[in-house]
Amino acid sequence: MASAPGAAAPQRVFVAGASGWLGRNVVEAAVARGLQVTALMRGSSDTSGVLQHPSVRLVVGDVCDPGSIQQEWFEGVACVVSVLGLRSMAVTDEELWRVLRDGTLAVFRRAAAASSVQRFLLVAGGIHTTPQGLPCRGMDHNAAREAAIDEIASTCQAGAAEGGGITWTAVDASVYF
Repeated sequence: MASAPGAAAPQRVFVAGASGWLGRNVVEAAVARGLQVTALMRGSSDTSGVLQHPSVRLVVGDVCDPGSIQQEWFEGVACVVSVLGLRSMAVTDEELWRVLRDGTLAVFRRAAAASSVQRFLLVAGGIHTTPQGLPCRGMDHNAAREAAIDEIASTCQAGAAEGGGITWTAVDASVYF
């Protein structure tokens, strides 16, 4: 995407969880608004559903392995959108917490270390199923995300008290259609 001489470069957003239904839609909406997107996907993810566009940079990492999330991916990023989730609740509690708490925090910590990031948006929710394929009515996924939100809130408040930091928003719409 070329810019006219003297024109400001398009803002860059980072989307964690870009291969899921919601993540793909966030990437498409950002591109439609003229934003540059860095889209984080697992190595095992199918990239065919993610928008192939000159404004989209696909990066591969595992949020459960913080060392695989590269700091340079956040350079020039103004906003991080985390839509991490699980496609099924047919996972162990340990895996659920590793993705929803630890994975979210791994992305947030990289974002907080980048001088350009101004906002962190955590979008939670979705339809989760039990190992039997029924809608999940348990609250483990909420507890895991809330544990991440507590640390994000504390870190952002500390940064604000020092005259800096990033702002954050958490949204849980529970079900998307």
